[in-house]
Amino acid sequence: MLKRLFWIGLLSTLLWYGQPTPTLKTLAQNNTPITARVAIHSINNLDPTTLSRFDINGRDVVENLFVGLTRLDAKQGQIVPALANDWEISSDGLTWTFNLRNDIYWMQYQDGEVKPLRPVIADDVVFAIQRACDPRRPSPKTTNIYIVEGCRDVANLLDTWRIDDALLNELIGVKALDETTLQIQLSLATPASYFLTMTTLPEFRPLPRELVIGSGSWPTIATLATSGAWLVESWNESQMVLSHNPNWPLQRGNIERVEVLFTVNSDQVPLRLSSGTLDIARIRHQDTSALTLALDTVIEEHEGGTLYLIGFSFEYPPFDNALVRQALAQAVNRQGLVDYLIQQGFDPFQVATRFTPSSVIAAPTTEGATFNPSVAQQLLATAGYAQCQKFPNSLTLVVHNDALEIAIGSYVVAQWNQNLGCSSIFQVATAPRQAIIDSAHGTVDRSEDSNTGRFALWLLSWTADYPDANAWTNDALHCQFGFFRTGRICDQVDSLLDQGASTFNLAERATLYTQAEAGLFGANGTFPVIPLLQRQSLIGHQRWLTGVAPYGPFQFDQWTISTN
Repeated sequence: MLKRLFWIGLLSTLLWYGQPTPTLKTLAQNNTPITARVAIHSINNLDPTTLSRFDINGRDVVENLFVGLTRLDAKQGQIVPALANDWEISSDGLTWTFNLRNDIYWMQYQDGEVKPLRPVIADDVVFAIQRACDPRRPSPKTTNIYIVEGCRDVANLLDTWRIDDALLNELIGVKALDETTLQIQLSLATPASYFLTMTTLPEFRPLPRELVIGSGSWPTIATLATSGAWLVESWNESQMVLSHNPNWPLQRGNIERVEVLFTVNSDQVPLRLSSGTLDIARIRHQDTSALTLALDTVIEEHEGGTLYLIGFSFEYPPFDNALVRQALAQAVNRQGLVDYLIQQGFDPFQVATRFTPSSVIAAPTTEGATFNPSVAQQLLATAGYAQCQKFPNSLTLVVHNDALEIAIGSYVVAQWNQNLGCSSIFQVATAPRQAIIDSAHGTVDRSEDSNTGRFALWLLSWTADYPDANAWTNDALHCQFGFFRTGRICDQVDSLLDQGASTFNLAERATLYTQAEAGLFGANGTFPVIPLLQRQSLIGHQRWLTGVAPYGPFQFDQWTISTN
């Protein structure tokens, strides 16, 4: 009965579109299809809803298999249409109506044949979002989906027996007005100009209701249907082979086939790239010297998604004084720290003088204050603490008991002691990461004993949930809503952040975030935290492969391989 209903629904959908259905096709048996060979570590999950933001490998593959409403164009620094042709925003900025394409299909590859199942429709997005909000079903790894009206309330329902399709339709603010019109109501009180960046994420991507429900384990090679630029030709423990979707309507490069190799170990990558048996892979810093000997290999340095920072609790003097925080920021030689970590065998980093990476949407365009020990000493003297006089006898930077973070912390306190004339006042101590997070987030109270209360000085990392300036500075440091509860008093910076979050013009957004970052991390910034290092991602690829984006997941359909 269910199968019959599906085909009836499919027939009615096709009649509605009033256009020919893509026919079943056999892929051309080209003896030399243009093939890209990509090394990616083994993937355990292709369910877009439950992908962690740290699962780079899974996101690389999902990006290519499932279409989103919008897509990140990292090369241009823009969000571009994908499944959504265009969209309309209500006057209050909270109701978004997406007009969807009618020529993107759910596709399967079976026995050498490409099968178009049916068009991707608005109800597929409704189902995906409801599934993510429903506590009985797989839950997303991030709370980004809570921006949809009612999602948080449903996700936190304890009496899950109450949940059914009627309740989901009633409470969650996502509606299919017809097959190609989707409406999403946001749960906020103010407009969210960054929402289009969020709709690029896996957790907002449509799913085929009839294949997911009742499948037991989804997706498997037997149940998998894709809506993106690629079809899954085969999938096993050693590799996944993708063929380009012959019905894909959007512009793409010239690659017809992608071999995703799971069994190429990191130490094998340089040889495989140098020999030309691999086209692209993420590489380790220690392997770059071997690759520089290969004339056809290009090494690109990309910004990673993690920032390491030092934070304060303003209730502890002298960290309540902005001049002291400025001095501490300008007394650290960040480039020296990067070089030191490389010498110690750690993965590469980039110097971070501001909070937001340059590659994300609406990124600030100016740099923050840099290393200047003489200015740092003057700032400390102006604050009344020349050469650390009147400081407590001991000031402890608390780090997690991790080799990398201990190395960062040890270098930083040595810089402070040396460049500020503090002798050995600054020290490093370790604590459980959760205790540091609780302290930074303000979930514990101040105590005279820093081992049981909030830490005055700590080291943590920050990874944004989505590639937008709002997810960096605003989500982390806003005086009311920021994750890090340092004790900032709301000021003009927060007004700029609020404007950036509700302004829809991209250039204006970037200007607002630039001004906010200057107020926080410029020469006269308040420095609620000190940005230190941005993780670096190294990608090695053959010179004949072009179109690799400087940020975000691999997008195979944007690549081109020179055939000359």
